[in-house]
Amino acid sequence: MLAFDERTIDVARSITVTAPANLSASIEASVNNNNFNTDFPVEVPAHWNTRRIQGTIGGGGRRMRFNTGNGQVNLRKHG
Repeated sequence: MLAFDERTIDVARSITVTAPANLSASIEASVNNNNFNTDFPVEVPAHWNTRRIQGTIGGGGRRMRFNTGNGQVNLRKHG
């Protein structure tokens, strides 16, 4: 499980992050070909693209940034 105030995860491969079910965060992800998967409902702005995803989970707050080369970002609920 991830405990954080602000985190940037920068890798060239796929990553899976597990966070508490009551997560509130602002997320940013730079991925190729819409490779962002999450168990959380994410509010996204009206204008977004498949390579850069920005959104809010819950009430927002903590910032989570994900940067991958050709990999996927998988954000999973714990519990």
